[in-house]
Amino acid sequence: MPDSQDNAPGLEGRCPIAALPDELLVDVFSRVADGGALLDTLPLLCKRWRRLCRDSKAWRDVEVRFEARYEHGVPVVTSEPTVAARIVLHAPSLRSLDLEGPDRAVLLALRRSKAVVRRLCVKTAFWKAGDDGLCPEVLDVLWRSRHCARRVQLWLDDERAQRDSQGRPALDILGDLEHLEELRLEVAERLPYTAGKLAAGMQRLREVFVSHVRFTDAYSSDRFAPPEALVEDLLRGAAASLRSASLYWNEPLGEAQRAALQQCAALESLMAHQAVLPALRHWPRLHTLNVQLYPAGVEQVGGCVRDALRQCEPHAPLRHVTLGVNCYIDDDMWEESSDECQGHVEAFGKLRPEVKVELDGWY
Repeated sequence: MPDSQDNAPGLEGRCPIAALPDELLVDVFSRVADGGALLDTLPLLCKRWRRLCRDSKAWRDVEVRFEARYEHGVPVVTSEPTVAARIVLHAPSLRSLDLEGPDRAVLLALRRSKAVVRRLCVKTAFWKAGDDGLCPEVLDVLWRSRHCARRVQLWLDDERAQRDSQGRPALDILGDLEHLEELRLEVAERLPYTAGKLAAGMQRLREVFVSHVRFTDAYSSDRFAPPEALVEDLLRGAAASLRSASLYWNEPLGEAQRAALQQCAALESLMAHQAVLPALRHWPRLHTLNVQLYPAGVEQVGGCVRDALRQCEPHAPLRHVTLGVNCYIDDDMWEESSDECQGHVEAFGKLRPEVKVELDGWY
């Protein structure tokens, strides 16, 4: 006998829920993005949902975010049970999981969860609150999701352990992600990395962002850049598919890194150190360029901007150029040079009026 819950009043003469096949009902419920409703409300309206909720397709639009809570500018570890933690515990799959703030409830949920995710994002506050870097529970999620994960953002330290509960290193897990399309990594300059580990993978990667991050206040070395072999392998492994590369640190690319980047012939967007400018001809589809300039003093700012624009001028595909001028040497550097720089931009505009140019002085 059909369940009365599946035949709500007012549906007579129409198609009652009880008459719908499981596949169609799952498809209908999968369009509900509110995980709380799927978890708490839907079971009261449709008894079949208690069985169908085990289908991973039914949760395909659900996004879960654990927001950071701060006290005096410091992320606070909380332990309050939340709807989000319950969703992580019960859902077989999620569209995305954003870990912005430390939360014991979510760690407990992740430890017992069987969920897989298509997007995993670990933010600064969540990472910094842990004593051991990326907790095993987070990497367990990533390992389970190796057949479906498409977008990943991680922090990788050089001193603290980065392994899942079975001892698999974070970088090994990244290399096993079969459908990865977007990767954002913030890594330390001394991160242990074995050359070749990621070179064979990343064949579907379309967007990569790699940035150096210093995990302590002390200047532990004179070089502030990710491991060269790591960046080189990422670029070589994704050379055929890569469309956007953001390489954000204050050191020029090494020779092997430049060679790997030049092989990414389908590149459409690039952010990098000014040393890449002579290689623009290697990217015939490049239409968006963000270059970080490093003048040695106030008197060199205008010349840096002028030279950068001269190298951009013959590259026909360009439509958007951003020049970020590093003014760390002198707080007044940008203010004293902005008029001269703007003059160079106006001169460039007469030669390439179709290109939008933005100037940005940063410290």
